[in-house]
Amino acid sequence: MALPTAFAQSNSNGGPPSRWFETDRLNAGLPPPTGVDLLRETPQSALETFLMLGRDKRYADAAHLLDLTDIDLADQERIGFERAAQLYAVLDRKIWIDWSALPDRPDALDPRGSSRDASAGEAQRDLSLGQLALDYRPVSLRLRRIKETGGDPVWVFSRQTVGNIEGLYEAYGPSRFERWLPESLKQNTPFGVAVWEMAALPIAIVLLIAVFLTVYRGLRSFQSRTDRSVVAELLDAIALPAASMLTGVIGWLLTRYLFVFSAPVDVFMTPLWTMFLVLALIFLFVRIFDTMLDRVFASKIDDISKPENEGDRELQTNLSAARRIALLVLAVAGFGIVLLQTNVFDGMAVALLGSAGLLTLVIGFAARSALSSIMSSLQIALSKSAKIGDDVLFEGYWCTVERINFTFIQLRSWDRRRIIVPVDYFVSHPFENWTKQDATITKYVELRLNHLADLEPMRERFQQFVEEDADILTKNEAKVQVVGHEATGMLVRFYADARDPTTGWNMQCRLREAMLTAAAELEPKRGDEALYLPAEREAKIIDLTDGG
Repeated sequence: MALPTAFAQSNSNGGPPSRWFETDRLNAGLPPPTGVDLLRETPQSALETFLMLGRDKRYADAAHLLDLTDIDLADQERIGFERAAQLYAVLDRKIWIDWSALPDRPDALDPRGSSRDASAGEAQRDLSLGQLALDYRPVSLRLRRIKETGGDPVWVFSRQTVGNIEGLYEAYGPSRFERWLPESLKQNTPFGVAVWEMAALPIAIVLLIAVFLTVYRGLRSFQSRTDRSVVAELLDAIALPAASMLTGVIGWLLTRYLFVFSAPVDVFMTPLWTMFLVLALIFLFVRIFDTMLDRVFASKIDDISKPENEGDRELQTNLSAARRIALLVLAVAGFGIVLLQTNVFDGMAVALLGSAGLLTLVIGFAARSALSSIMSSLQIALSKSAKIGDDVLFEGYWCTVERINFTFIQLRSWDRRRIIVPVDYFVSHPFENWTKQDATITKYVELRLNHLADLEPMRERFQQFVEEDADILTKNEAKVQVVGHEATGMLVRFYADARDPTTGWNMQCRLREAMLTAAAELEPKRGDEALYLPAEREAKIIDLTDGG
């Protein structure tokens, strides 16, 4: 909808926009100010004048700092008084004013503005002091430069702001509790906050600590009395985060409807409560999700790593990846909610953004390692290069993947040690996944035999072992091959397949024992020429077999 002619945005020649809005008469229904010189030439002086008059409760004079054009002339004096009082209360309670960013020039030009700012070096006629939520929509508190016909341009609160004052006062004005307090407790202290606020803060903290302890102990007590294991595990998981979240909700309600603190306190209280609630919600989600995972995958990691449990490994890995992705989304969303609820950014956004370049570099450099780990964790989750329960060979360690976290991977070695590997290091180094596609593995035993050894008896003993061992998967593919020779003897390998690495390891150990026993039994007695084992091993084998 176009602005009325009283607020034309361009001059009569159709040129560029003027440096003020024009009107025939400004606040014609207000009586002249009494004993005060209204300084309204710059945005800073206009706001200072309004706040000074508000502190002195001279709301009739403060009404001259409002644009009451939309109010009938007959009602401007009465309504102007009310709106000035209400606006002062809202500003005092909810708006943090960054005076260094508020121009003190009639044209509101900011000589410090960045060249990348579209409005840098240009005169302004409309400025925002901050935003507040009203009926689920953002409402700006704005100053406008208006020139009355025949007068000088002045800065006042805009018509739109005046129209929203009543609703903002209902949402952010004094609570019933504060209205009930005597005037002596409403006076400001040297710290810029009211006397009652100084007393209410420790009372609220003690009350919230009591709520937290009551809820936490109540959940723990109920957990100890319940006979259902599922309920007990769930209560154990949510006791701390649930108590924290309920405490945060009660604290938010207290500061929203009972103890409505002024801007110096609220500008830090609101983001702190929001951050506390977000962290408690994330903590609650993590505990509940982890408890559900523990219940769904109650089987041991040894059972999950079996080939027939490939579907369980896939599902557990997918749920673990979903957990990490959900945590990342919650963290980003929570950070955005905290910023939206932080009123300090409304009044100081330009200053903060303008000075945040170096801080951003420092934080980015410090968080580089953490971000790299998070991305590496997501890379594993999406590529499925290693799943929970997979058997891997990593830097000489034969391990089973037990857990994949944001920053590290937990591996369990064959001797039940836990190896903690940074996830980015794990991703950036090669490893063998023995169960990536097929858990079947070929194992072999290598023996050094005499050049004159007859391999047929050894093949017979090997085939006998293959037929009798239940862990050998494809018995017709087991074979014996001479893979090399040296001056001391020939290298003979005995190959056999197993269904998975663990089974293959145990089968390999039994095969080695059987083949060594066979070679020792086929060896001629003492004094005869060695035909199977090399000479340097003959004495040891004979000593063992003869007991000498």
